[in-house]
Formats: sequence, structure tokens, C-alpha cells
Amino acid sequence: MRLRKTGAILAGALILTAVTSFAALADTKEKIEEISFFLESRIAVGETDSEESIEIELDTDGCYLAEDAITIINEPEDGWGEEDKPKIKIAILAEDGYMFKAGLGEDDIYLDRDSGVVTSVSRSSSRVTIYLTLPEVGESDHSYEDDEEYNLDIDEESLAWDAAVSGLACWDGNDYAKRYELQLVCNGEELTSSVITTVNTTYDFSPLLKKEGEYRFRVQAVRNENDKGGWQESEPRYISEKEALSISADSHVNQPSAGTWIKDGAGWWWCRTDRTWPKNQWERIGGFWYWFDEGGYRLENRWVIVDQKNYYCGENGRMLSNTRTPDGFFVGADGAWDGAPARQ
Repeated sequence: MRLRKTGAILAGALILTAVTSFAALADTKEKIEEISFFLESRIAVGETDSEESIEIELDTDGCYLAEDAITIINEPEDGWGEEDKPKIKIAILAEDGYMFKAGLGEDDIYLDRDSGVVTSVSRSSSRVTIYLTLPEVGESDHSYEDDEEYNLDIDEESLAWDAAVSGLACWDGNDYAKRYELQLVCNGEELTSSVITTVNTTYDFSPLLKKEGEYRFRVQAVRNENDKGGWQESEPRYISEKEALSISADSHVNQPSAGTWIKDGAGWWWCRTDRTWPKNQWERIGGFWYWFDEGGYRLENRWVIVDQKNYYCGENGRMLSNTRTPDGFFVGADGAWDGAPARQ
């Protein structure tokens, strides 16, 4: 009996230790307090198998859409009627180092405009499932053009560089737009390898302002893939070499990328919501910077030279900053090696 009792006490102590360790680990994770996302439905009357007609773009750090994130609960076998309201559920996962706050519920979910109504939310620390009801199929974007005259023009004179924030571009929004597409040009050469998408009316181009030159940005309003307002271009902004260096050093305020991590036989890569991926560039994801090689795969546990500076991508590919690398070199706030010898 004594042996059994001792074993029970030991088992209880081990369980208590495990629970305590788990709680301590949870305390080190950054909590996601709310979830904001853009949703566009292009479901048409009579359509079936319509998950692909729904597009979602997260606008929250530290989380991403799960694989097969969208499930339609009430799709009729004979196709949608004009007054049907699709009911869907969306699965969202927390990235490493993040967790969803306890009690995260309907009041913590934010959608762009009148995209749908949240009916319930279920959560664990690493996964949230959102249930929502969309507007009637007959009110979706595919029929909007027939119901009302509108345009997606942006006032070209509203395009401006915000002098108070190093690389911030801003413009007046369009009431009919669901999102905006952006490009950046320097000395007539396009710097953005793919179109940048945002639901905001500002975007911080700081990480791309790396050299002396005359910069312009372009923006167009988008309601859906088949309905865009056309490009408008800003006035030029000249940036000296000294100013470019200063902006680059302070570029970690750039807006994070939205998308999801995918792993294949060659490694991890980042799939953006517009189905493009970064390559030969930095990308800020979930509050951390990652370098992606020419094949689009993130570097891990190794050095990379970018613009003649040395950076170290550590475990999980995250760029190190304000610390010593595993081989003893110090990297500063911008992640670059300070040039001093290694210290063991």
C-alpha cells in the first residue's frame, strides 16, 4: 500500500509539474486579442461546390488560415437560390509563439464592411473556428453592377507620401472598393515583384526604399477580380542615399504579410493570399522577418548577405536581432552584424 501511495503522489507531482510548465509556456506566448479579415463572396445563383467562390484575407498578426479553411455548411444540392444565405465556417490557426486569448468570441471578430454576420466562435489556444452567415446570394457582388451605377476611381490628387512616417503612402478610399492593389516604381523601374494587396488606405513601403532615386507608387481600387478601377500614380518623391539608409534601418514597422506556411520536400515557403510567394527578399510574417531564397524557400540556421550586410536566420527561419548568433557574432536592432569579431 505504501508503494502504491508513493507512486500516486509521484504521479500527481509529475502531473502538477507538467501543468505548471504548460502554464509557464503559455505565458510566454503573445496573445491574439482579436481577429480582423476581409471576405469576398462571388457565389452565384444556381452554383454548387462554391467554396472557391469565397476569398478571405486575414489582417491580424500571429495567425493564418488553415488548409481547407472554408467550409460551406448549408449548400443546396441543386444550387443556390437568390434569397439563400450561405452559412460557412472558417478555421484559423495560431503561429508559433502565439495563442488565442481565453474567451475570444463574437465581439472580437471584425469583418470588412457588411461581408457577413458572425453567429458563433469556438476556440482552443491554437485554433479558432468562426461561424458566420453571408448576405443573400442575390445581393452578392456578381449582381451588384446591375443594381446600381458606381465607379471605382480613386482621386489621383489624394495619393501622397506621409512626411511624418518614412515610407508611408496614403490615398483617399473608394466607398465601393473591397481592397486596393499597389505597385512601387523607382526611376521608372517597378520594384514590387508582384502586386501588393491591402484593405487599408495606407501602406508602408519602407523596406523597399533602399537606394537613392525618384519613387512613385501606384494604386487601384478593387471590388473583385473582374471589377477594378484602374491605376493612379502618385507624384514623385526623391530619396537621397543617406535618407534611404535611415529608412531601411527603421523598416521593421512594415505591415505584416498575410498568407499561410506550406511545407514540401524542399522546405517551408509562404503562400500569400493572392497565391504569390516571396523569393530573393525579406518578408515580415507574424511579427518576424524571414529571408526567402531564389526558389521561394525560407533560410534556417544560416547567414545571408543582403545589400552587403550580414544577417542570421535562426531556428524556424526568423531573423535574429539585438542578440548573439549561435557562432558568437552580435547582430543589432536591424538584424545586421555589427562587424565585431565573434565572442564565445
